[in-house]
Amino acid sequence: CVDFSAIELGEKKVGTDHALVALLGVVMMHVDSVEGSIHPGDLLVSGLTAGHAVKADLNKIKAGMLVGKALGECKKDRGIIPVILTLG
Repeated sequence: CVDFSAIELGEKKVGTDHALVALLGVVMMHVDSVEGSIHPGDLLVSGLTAGHAVKADLNKIKAGMLVGKALGECKKDRGIIPVILTLG
């Protein structure tokens, strides 16, 4: 989910809930360092913790698993860091 967007598609109807979903660009993302500390440049994939990305194991990554590339760091536990989305 995104707090700010440059472009929004579709109509907003008064009184209805909606969610912004990022498809490209730099976003703030929830991360979990359970697979190791995350540093700028690390590739990220979906983690087992709902809504969190983890550091990718380069020996296990397959097409479609990649979420983005870390621009910030998370040395322990969980955090929110800037990430370049790569969705592919």
